Amino acid sequence: MLRVARKKIKGVVFGQADMVNLNLGKRFDVVVCLFSSIGYVRTYANLKKTLRNIARHLQTGGVAIIDPWRTKASFKTGSYLTTYDSESLKITVLALAKMRRNSSITDDHYLIAEENKDIKYMVDRHEMGLFEKKNTLRAMRDAGLRAIFLKNGLRTNRGAYVGIKK
Repeated sequence: MLRVARKKIKGVVFGQADMVNLNLGKRFDVVVCLFSSIGYVRTYANLKKTLRNIARHLQTGGVAIIDPWRTKASFKTGSYLTTYDSESLKITVLALAKMRRNSSITDDHYLIAEENKDIKYMVDRHEMGLFEKKNTLRAMRDAGLRAIFLKNGLRTNRGAYVGIKK
């Protein structure tokens, strides 16, 4: 992804890092954590470290916007089927979702048929932390952010966390 981004967008510095240990040595007006990626920190200990890092990278008065993953109550276990069908491309995704303690584990099984190509099969596993709203807000406040949860966030049924650096 970085190689593609560097090729397509000039004049921007791209880098790869772990948000749990991220240190850019700079402060920003806004830090965003999108696409439920906060769930990939997996544990409450890592969530607290990550939120401290986000706060450390904000100017006083800066804003953090976090697009959350699911909570235990909102995560649904079971299997899910999604398909896409066009003349030249057919995709089937069969997902198996499980919960283990405070984590969700989803195995997405893909079948991809492109015109004039062999069918591809792959599995994509996602292990993500299921962080409760009250615990996340507490961790944000402990990190030095005035934090709120917006019910109508960036995606339907997920909400969004917003924190302002004190």
